Amino acid sequence: MDQLLADHTPSATVTMAYSPALIAPASGGLGESWHYGFGLWQEYQGNPYAGTPGSRLSSPGSYGAYPFWDKSKGYFGIVARRGAQGTFPEGVGIERSGRSLAEEWAVLP
Repeated sequence: MDQLLADHTPSATVTMAYSPALIAPASGGLGESWHYGFGLWQEYQGNPYAGTPGSRLSSPGSYGAYPFWDKSKGYFGIVARRGAQGTFPEGVGIERSGRSLAEEWAVLP
């Protein structure tokens, strides 16, 4: 599990042309500077990268599904949608619009 959740690109330079997370929103991407693990995105950013590898993980699908795990806050979920190919930012947007509610729910006794 440690290897799965580790940041496997801590010092790599990922070019915008090859990363849907990095591509600007105007061009159909997310405009994020996430790093990559084994089959999942490490959702933290900055230089040096802020956050702890394995604290928030996701794997947006091309058609808009968005599975995510916020390990640091103790919840996970999936936005299950089927849009046109390349609409993954819409699934991420749906999750982000409800994230504060999920975080409130996650801390209920």
